[in-house]
Amino acid sequence: MSEKPYSITAIVECKKMYLPDTMPTQKNKLPAGIPYIMSNEIAERFSFYGMSAILTTFLVRQFFNPANGILVLVFIPFFTFVLFPFLEKNGVKINPLNKFGPGFIVSLFSIGIYWLQTQIDKGFHPSIGWQFFAYMLLTIAEVLIYQTGLEYAYTQAPESMKSTIMAFFLLSLSIGNIILSLINGSIANDGLFSRFTGSYYYLFFIIVMLAATLFYFFIIKPYLRKPIL
Repeated sequence: MSEKPYSITAIVECKKMYLPDTMPTQKNKLPAGIPYIMSNEIAERFSFYGMSAILTTFLVRQFFNPANGILVLVFIPFFTFVLFPFLEKNGVKINPLNKFGPGFIVSLFSIGIYWLQTQIDKGFHPSIGWQFFAYMLLTIAEVLIYQTGLEYAYTQAPESMKSTIMAFFLLSLSIGNIILSLINGSIANDGLFSRFTGSYYYLFFIIVMLAATLFYFFIIKPYLRKPIL
C-alpha cells in the first residue's frame, strides 16, 4: 500500500506546531540590534576622527576672525572711560598727538608675530595664545592710531573742510590697502616681493612700520608747538 504525499497545508501546520513563533521567518535580514550597533559605531568614529580633524580648524577660524572687532569694542570704551581719565588724574595730559606715538610703538611690538612665524617655519608648534596676544597688540595700535586719526582730522579741520579732510583721511587708508594688495599680488605671482614669504613677510612690514614711526616723530615736532582745538 503506497503512502500518500503530504500536502503543503499539512507541512505548514506541522511547522507551526513544532517551531516557536519567535523564530524569524526571513533569514535574509540582520538582527534588529545590528543597524543600531553599526550606526552608533559610525557616529563614534566620526566624532573621534572626523571632528578631531576639523573641529580645531573650525574653532580657530570662528574665534579669531571676529577677534579684532570684539577687541575694538572692548578697548575703545576701556581707553576712553578708564585708562585716559586715570592718566589725566595723575597729571598726564592726553590729546590726539600723544596718542599717535604710543600707537606706533605698540604696533612695533608685532615683532612677536615675526617670532611666532619663525618658530612655525622651524617646525615647532607654538601655542595659539601667541596669535591672540598679537591680535591684542595690533588692536590697541589700531585704536590709538585710527580712532585718534579720525578724531584729530575732524576736530582740527575748519567747518567748511571737515568733509574734505575726512575724505582725504579715508583716501590714505585706501592707498595703503592698494599698496598692500600690490605687495601680496607680487608675492603670489613670483614678482619683486616674492622673497618675502613666511617670517620674512612679517619682518618686511615691521621694517616698514619702523620707518613710518620714525617719520612720524620727525614731522610731528612743528605740530606739538601749536594749540590743539
